[in-house]
Amino acid sequence: MLYKASGIPALEPVYFAMRTIDGGHRAILMTEELSGFASMESHVQAWLQNGFPPRGDRRKYLEAVAELSGRIHESKIQHNCYYPKHIFARMNPDGRVEARVIDLEKSRRRPLSLLCTLRDIDTLNRHAPEWSRSDRLLFLKSYLRIDRLTPYAKWLWRRLAARALAKSGARA
Repeated sequence: MLYKASGIPALEPVYFAMRTIDGGHRAILMTEELSGFASMESHVQAWLQNGFPPRGDRRKYLEAVAELSGRIHESKIQHNCYYPKHIFARMNPDGRVEARVIDLEKSRRRPLSLLCTLRDIDTLNRHAPEWSRSDRLLFLKSYLRIDRLTPYAKWLWRRLAARALAKSGARA
């Protein structure tokens, strides 16, 4: 409901049930199939195995995911589990790419969109190791809807890089 109320394309629920068992809540939610969509993780794996699509097509995927991400965060929604396997995309016959996000149960409203950006884009950045530096830069510019890096974009780029470095060092 949070996504739909914010005008963000989301999965259509077809069934929901909830009950209490031993004082704990249990729920089930079934949604319509995302026909023709595949996760960005699947797309990238297929590209690695079969060869990358033309740069223009790859750009359309990144821009569609960036646009969806931006809409989510502008609505001050933080997904909290923003992995490539949770972001689905498909290319339509007209060449337009659509993106959707799944596993919305951890989503929360936050007081500032920057908090959403830092958490979700950091997670996406760290869990998309196959994305090249130019792909990441294209994504960020599309996400921010800019053609050239601004001081804010540079700050955000450095901040995301520092967070990724700190997280990777914490795991080592």
